[in-house]
Formats: sequence, C-alpha cells, structure tokens
Amino acid sequence: MNQQRAFQPGRGIVPFLQQSWIAWVWLASMGGHYLVLGIRTGGDTGRYVDGAERLLKGLPLEGKQPMYLLYNSFLALVFGSGFGELAVILLQCLLTLGTALLIYLATREIFNKSVGMMATGVFLLNPDVQRWVFFILPEAMATCALIALLCLALLVQNHQRWVVPALLMAVMVGLARPEGKYFLLPVVIHWALYLKSPYRWQALSMLGIFIGLLLVTVNADTHENFARHMIQGDYIWGYPGLNPHPDQALIRISEQGPFATLIYMLQHEYVLLGKTIAWRVWMFFAHTRPFYSTMHNLLAFSFCAVLYFFSILAWWRCREHRSHFVLLWLAILVQLSMVALTFDDWDGRWLNRVMPVLTILAAAGSVGLLRRLFIFSKQRDACADP
Repeated sequence: MNQQRAFQPGRGIVPFLQQSWIAWVWLASMGGHYLVLGIRTGGDTGRYVDGAERLLKGLPLEGKQPMYLLYNSFLALVFGSGFGELAVILLQCLLTLGTALLIYLATREIFNKSVGMMATGVFLLNPDVQRWVFFILPEAMATCALIALLCLALLVQNHQRWVVPALLMAVMVGLARPEGKYFLLPVVIHWALYLKSPYRWQALSMLGIFIGLLLVTVNADTHENFARHMIQGDYIWGYPGLNPHPDQALIRISEQGPFATLIYMLQHEYVLLGKTIAWRVWMFFAHTRPFYSTMHNLLAFSFCAVLYFFSILAWWRCREHRSHFVLLWLAILVQLSMVALTFDDWDGRWLNRVMPVLTILAAAGSVGLLRRLFIFSKQRDACADP
C-alpha cells in the first residue's frame, strides 16, 4: 500500500505548481464548459426554484419538493443571500473542485499518483459528467456527494479518522436525491466485511443513517408510477415502451403498486418483463439513445466500452485491491438495479451518476499497461501482473 502523503504544500513555487495541476485542469474544464453551455435550466428547475422560494417564505414544500430537500435548501441559501443563478453555478464548480481533490487524495493513497492523476483528470474533463455543473439541477451535487462518500469509505480502510466525514457525507447523499439513500448499503456491506473493529460499529452507524433516511423519505418513491412504467415496457423515460397499450389485466394489477405488479409479471408476463429489463440494462451500459445521432452514439458507446474494459481488467490485474473494488462495483450494481426496476433516463444521466466510479476502476486497470508503453514509467505499478 502506498503511504505517501497526497499533498505537501509550502515547499517552494515549483512543487506548488506541480501539485496544483488539479486546479488548472478544473479551471480549464469549467471555463470551457461555461463558454459552450452558459447557465442552463432543465424541465424540473422550476420545481427546485419554487421549493427554495417556499423555504424562504416559511411555507411547506409541495409534491416532489421534499424529495430534494438538500438542493432546495442550497438554492434557498444562495437566493436568500441576495445572489442569483451565477452564484449557484460558481458554488457547484467549487463543489466539483473539492470532489476532484478528494478523488486524487483517495486514489493516490490507495493506489498511486498515476492512478490518482488519471482518475481525477478524466473526472474533470468528462463532458458527460461536468455538463451538469452548469444546470440548475441537483445532478452535479448528487454525483459529487456519491463519489465523495465512496472515496471517504475507501479511506476508512486505512485511517479511522475518515469515519465521521463519511457518515456526514452519507446524510448528504441521502438528501441530495431520493434514491441516494440506497448507496449507503454498499458502504454498510463493505465496512462489515473489511473493517476489523469491535461490533463493526462503523457499519452499524452507517446502517442507522440508512434506516433514518428511509423513514424520513418513506413517501419519496411513491410520486413516480413505477408500476405503470413496468406494464408499458418503458425502458427510457418519456420514450415509447415495448407495450405502450397494456391490457386491462395489467392496468388493474398496476393499481396495486410496483411490488404486486412485479410479482404478477414474473408469473404471467415474464417475457415482457425480461425484455424490458434487458433493454433498460442495455441502454444503461451502452449510453446510446434511438434519438441521438449516429456519431453521438458511436462516441458515447466507444468511450464507455473503454471504461468497461479497463474496469473489468482491474479486477483481474489488481488482486491486492479487490477489497476496494468490491465497494465500487456494489455502488454500480445499486444504480443498475434501480434502472432495471424502473427505467433509464432520457439523457442517460443515470450512468453519469456512477461514471466517476467507473473512471477510478478504469484508471487502476489501465495505468499498469500504460507503464509498459513508457507512460507513468517512474511510478510504482499499483496493478502489477500477478
């Protein structure tokens, strides 16, 4: 295990510039994305802005607004301080910078400097991830909170001082988006398996936070008619499904809720259910859409294919880090399971949520091979051949 310190400031201007490369890459990425995108709004932006205004007026949140309490509160804080949308975007940019520094810290300590540089650089320059920073939407906050939680959870394996920050970040993940709470379960499993402490108190603490979030957001998942999506064979939200006109039997059973619908379809409509789940999984991993251009789909699929190849390769080549990989793959599995049981999003943002996780895996799997091509040749090979 590489125990080098991630940051050693105050040793002269040259070392400082060498170690501040993250800030320069971040500045270039944020500046480039802003020039292309400006400040964007999405179809749900009005809901969050209205939620912020209701909080400022002391009014209760309505509809889906309680599901996004953290982002509503964030907007309320910014708008209530007299600032506007530009301040929201600037703060989301700073959140991205903080997340990049944490990715570098964690990957450098767990693997080595080369893995840290590659994982952090790709995270900052990936337009599929960073474009959401310039939307008045909770996507950037939710993505940063998730990868921050996973990095902190990995660091806990080396130093117990990261437990409290990880627990606090877990609360943020659970409040950023309603499905965020389910990402706490991989951390619970990982800590229970790999932290050798009395009574596994860290895992039990994380489990307690999960249960608390589950109780607080008990009605969060009832606003979307998942049963309807299931009987219609929807695999992309807003796009015609495999069974756009379900029969009356399916409609009646869907009124009983998603669990009853799932059981019924497993017994009587297993072909439709299987095809629907297969299409959802394919769209999730392929990251393509029927309504995108051929070039767009080709580029998206090719980039993802490279990530998948090196992520899988990391498991085989980096045996000493498999305990770390378990957590990352479990987080991807949680996201995949939610897509399989609900739908993939119109613009593919559900894969974007875990793309930084895949980036870390791919960086670990690729650096050892790049070393043989004389790239990163001075760095220790964290994933040497077994």
